[in-house]
Amino acid sequence: MPMYCYRCADCGRGGSEMRAMKDRDHGPPCRCGARMQRDITAETGAVNTEYAKPIEMMSLAVDTVEEVHAFRTRNPDIEISDRPGDRNFGIPVVKSRQQKLSVLHRERYIETN
Repeated sequence: MPMYCYRCADCGRGGSEMRAMKDRDHGPPCRCGARMQRDITAETGAVNTEYAKPIEMMSLAVDTVEEVHAFRTRNPDIEISDRPGDRNFGIPVVKSRQQKLSVLHRERYIETN
């Protein structure tokens, strides 16, 4: 069952609740007595959430120091080793979903799941 966010128009109190899709637009009662409305703009944290462990983007790995420097120029906010002896040489590492999506976009890749 999906989780939906609700907010009271009278007092501003917000909350979330699991509901069947058919009931998603019928908000729960608020403590103040009014009925809460579905809050489409509520923060879910899904896009900006940091990963528990950084993700190595093996599909974007590069082979040479020159390619690493070119990658860094396009993606200055992304960690990538330029030391050939390092086991992670040429492998971009991202810490959040937003970073991952940004890198994929800049490198002209499309995420498919």
